Amino acid sequence: MSKSSPLSDFVRDALAKGAGRTVIENQLLAAGWSAGEVKTALAAWGDPTNVMPPVPRPIPSPSAREALFYTLKFLALLVVVWNIINIGFDQIESTFGPHAFRVSRWSIATLIVFAPVFVGLHIYTQRLVQRDAGTRRSNVRIWLGNTGLFFAALTILGVTTGLLGAWLNGALDQMLVLQMLLLAVVAGAVALFFRSELATPEPAPAQDGTA
Repeated sequence: MSKSSPLSDFVRDALAKGAGRTVIENQLLAAGWSAGEVKTALAAWGDPTNVMPPVPRPIPSPSAREALFYTLKFLALLVVVWNIINIGFDQIESTFGPHAFRVSRWSIATLIVFAPVFVGLHIYTQRLVQRDAGTRRSNVRIWLGNTGLFFAALTILGVTTGLLGAWLNGALDQMLVLQMLLLAVVAGAVALFFRSELATPEPAPAQDGTA
């Protein structure tokens, strides 16, 4: 049995009081709910009768599909970021270290596979949001977005701590600085990405019909 929500409760109570579905839909849209959310909420309840309140209908939950696409997108981004950092570290070590440049073939192969996967999933989930702005309120999307922000912030704090510790110990060199800066730049880009993902547009102001 699905848990109650303010939207579902409002639709149930409004139907029980005899309000028409069109009137309910217009009120919810004016309040900032998306068309998809309103359609789903209305479809979840049957029409009341003289002796019975609105009867709940079985509605399939899209959470499993959302979890699949958003989790795959999150994991694909992690793989892409990890291998970009790996290639960058190799380049820095070959430039400022004693070793000759080594091509990270596994990292390049992984990027060739996972970068298009991430881009494709990102485009797909963005289209889902464009079709139904209520998708932005998906619990899976919010949890994964905040998890990404958490790890990005943790990385930036770790970079700052590492640079400060190396400087205090007199072990700060050009190669370490560049590696830490690379980590900070990538973590900052990831943080900006997830911040954009979690951004919720302001609802349009309600039209009261008055001149």
